[in-house]
Amino acid sequence: MNPNIESLLAQFSSATELDSLLPAADALAKGKFVNTVRNDPRFVQGIECCFRMSGPPSATLMGIAIAYRLGAASKPAMSIVRSLSSRVLSTSLPPLSLLANAKDRYYVALALSDANGEWLNPYIARSIAEDDSAELARRALAHSLFAKLSLSEGLRLIADWLREVRFDTEKPAESAAKRLRRVVAAIRPSVIGRPISPGSALGSSLRALFESASRWGKPTSEEKVWRELTSECCHLVSDILRTQLTVLADPEIYRSLQPAKIWIDPRLWPRYLQKNVAAQAVCSALQDAIVLLAKQGVTDQRLLETLEFLVGTREGAVRIAAELAGSNPGIKPEVRDWLMRFGRERSSPALESFSTASEGDIDGYVASLLLSIRWIQKHRSIHKSGIEEMANDLIDRDLNRLRLDVEQLARIRKLTVRLEQGDVVEYSPLAHELLGGHRLGVRRVRVEQPLVERVGLDGVPAVVQKAIVEAIKG
Repeated sequence: MNPNIESLLAQFSSATELDSLLPAADALAKGKFVNTVRNDPRFVQGIECCFRMSGPPSATLMGIAIAYRLGAASKPAMSIVRSLSSRVLSTSLPPLSLLANAKDRYYVALALSDANGEWLNPYIARSIAEDDSAELARRALAHSLFAKLSLSEGLRLIADWLREVRFDTEKPAESAAKRLRRVVAAIRPSVIGRPISPGSALGSSLRALFESASRWGKPTSEEKVWRELTSECCHLVSDILRTQLTVLADPEIYRSLQPAKIWIDPRLWPRYLQKNVAAQAVCSALQDAIVLLAKQGVTDQRLLETLEFLVGTREGAVRIAAELAGSNPGIKPEVRDWLMRFGRERSSPALESFSTASEGDIDGYVASLLLSIRWIQKHRSIHKSGIEEMANDLIDRDLNRLRLDVEQLARIRKLTVRLEQGDVVEYSPLAHELLGGHRLGVRRVRVEQPLVERVGLDGVPAVVQKAIVEAIKG
């Protein structure tokens, strides 16, 4: 063997600190000697040294980066690295931001695909949110995250961490917009690269992600920054609609772009929609959803209202609906008429499959009435006698009649109460309102007020009123 390689292997296999490990590893990589020496026991010893670096927390990360950089030379070399990495990758790592070099952060990001433990997903999401320049690393991190979580869960977790990021710059709003644009761009390859479960409440998670930049306000200058962010967000929504066909008719996916309309300015949005390819793709997907349902005899007033939201004007949405009615054969006359009139009540059960947007507002009031009636019945005590007792009997009769009326209305609206006060459940930000406000790290909660759901025709429940919950310590 080349004497120089022998010397490098000797140094690599006995290193205990970065000062001696790094030069040897660099020389092996730059000299393209990794495949030559990968079967040498000293190479394996050197990889083991990478995973037990002494020194500051950054040395732990640097050792992992070195190992995976050498492993990237070939699949056999990477197999060796991965077989030895499980110990160090089973416990929480120091913050990825401790590594100044973007390429080093990329190699640690690769390593995280082999990691495990409850610490992992929050760590990856935090790294995606906090990294300020390593786009290759951010893409690798997103790939790892969505290999482990549904699309909705992953987006929500990233949104939570983005809200924690501080921008100590002259223009924090623009800095936040630029960061979000890079995060969204890093997520997109994972969305289109392989099948991912959409999860529940995907539209809500998308909106939470987009809104994470809005807390800093919208600047009065650098309009280009916000137009670029809007375009990237539209591309992400379009990617999701192309790859997640089960959410094509979900109005909340399209309405997640509400922050983008504000960034552009609602008055200028119609013009932006006409010129931006990604925004047009989202609008086309919505029109496809309306037509697909219409050809099945199903009208969804929510989608027409969403079309108005997306187009930006009532007149524009009415014109598009009329064009859809006239250019798509196979639609029943009554459904075509519904499209031409931009929504029309009909008695056909098939066409009553969805509530109008205005009717949807009723659910919140019915949910509150349901909970109020339950509270009154639970806490009302009758410990009186005589005339007062008779008065209470009359009140009870009226309350019971009110209860029956509310429960009947709830049945018509497909509303159900779930959970009871005192129940202990896993915390879900989508279904629970945490006392004191949402915060990271909460796992189990105690129910203080039940949850109200509405079950759609597809059998999937949607939250009408979140349960009020209290975090359980420990």
